[in-house]
Amino acid sequence: MQPAAAAARGVTCCVDEMPRSACGPYTKKPKEDLHSILTGIRQQKGHIHLEIGEPLSAEEIAEAAKCEKNDRYQAIRHALDR
Repeated sequence: MQPAAAAARGVTCCVDEMPRSACGPYTKKPKEDLHSILTGIRQQKGHIHLEIGEPLSAEEIAEAAKCEKNDRYQAIRHALDR
């Protein structure tokens, strides 16, 4: 049944082309989040470059620990970029 025809008959019809809000409230199925995470892990990722360098020194960590909020993350980022 087409959405317009269903609406004319008072039938709720949800199809992929319709926004979820038109279908009423969305209720997650059990373990839906876990399934989504596992699907994402298992799918092809494309070109990935992973480079592992030297760990941060105790001094670099101590310097970053002196900073507040975003400045702390910026200090860590700068230490990693050296």
